[in-house]
Amino acid sequence: MKTNKREHNGFYNEKNTVHTLHCCYWIIWLIIATSLRKSIVTAQFL
Repeated sequence: MKTNKREHNGFYNEKNTVHTLHCCYWIIWLIIATSLRKSIVTAQFL
């Protein structure tokens, strides 16, 4: 039982890390998208 629980915890931690990385990528992508949109808007005004 103990080894199974340990393995499960390791798998859960791995999944958690992947989820955190996914969230970070989303945040970075959103920042890039908003900055691109701003530059496009300013270019249109110019």
